[in-house]
Amino acid sequence: ALDSDDPFLRVTGAWGLLKLSDGDSPRRLRKAIEIVMNGLASDNDDVRLAAAQALADPDIPDDAVGEAFAKAMVALEAKNPEKIMPIVEALAALGPKVVPDCFRSLEEKRPLRFYAMQVLHRVGPGAAPAIPALMVTLDDPDVELQREALFALGAIGPAASTATDKVIEMLNGADAEVARAACYALGGIGPDAQAALPSLAQLMGSNDEFLPIACIWASLKINTDDDKLKEKAVPYLAKALSDDREHVRVEAAYMLGEIGQPAKSAVRAVWQALADTSPAVREAAASAIRELK
Repeated sequence: ALDSDDPFLRVTGAWGLLKLSDGDSPRRLRKAIEIVMNGLASDNDDVRLAAAQALADPDIPDDAVGEAFAKAMVALEAKNPEKIMPIVEALAALGPKVVPDCFRSLEEKRPLRFYAMQVLHRVGPGAAPAIPALMVTLDDPDVELQREALFALGAIGPAASTATDKVIEMLNGADAEVARAACYALGGIGPDAQAALPSLAQLMGSNDEFLPIACIWASLKINTDDDKLKEKAVPYLAKALSDDREHVRVEAAYMLGEIGQPAKSAVRAVWQALADTSPAVREAAASAIRELK
């Protein structure tokens, strides 16, 4: 299959060989890995998807990851979300081993660092070594890069507490979308972000449609024992279940479940979320329903 004229068969054959080989043919394994890497830059959607899924397979040797990551980033240049996201997901599935390549992309300001941060976001806590590079990215004039850096910091969680002061600066900036992303980062950091509570309280009165929701969510993540805030949060969180962003809907559903009985008034909205197009949102809504019964 490795010598087939069919590129899809070459990639899937290489994937199968990598999974089944006992390591007794290093030359053949190197060829298989090379085929998978080359498949990431294919113009064929099916070939690229198969290669991305193969790349996420733990049987591929660690020392191939760096080159594989570079190939994947080249493939991302098509800037087609349908082609990009399977590769981002596959790289993220490799976990912390891809993090050094991601933060080098940030440090060297490579053209595709936006997607490197999306990978870091999906890796989550295992991406902690990238925190300094993400903090530097917060100073970039590109607001899209700022937002992605904040989302990645929030996904890393409490380990990103060293970025709290910098994130608070972003919270008080002029761009509402950046401020909402800063709320996500602060909520992800959790109780160690206590210094952000005054700023979050002030922004709860914002005229922006979703910023008050984000501020309340972050405040509850930071100060989990504030009963008055929980009561105030319920209608905002219920509204957040219709937000365009999947992760916001997911977090809103889980938060309503965590609030428990004081969130009974949101049961109808949570039931509606059971029909969400996102499996993650449906799962979060089902979890909330169990807590609210």
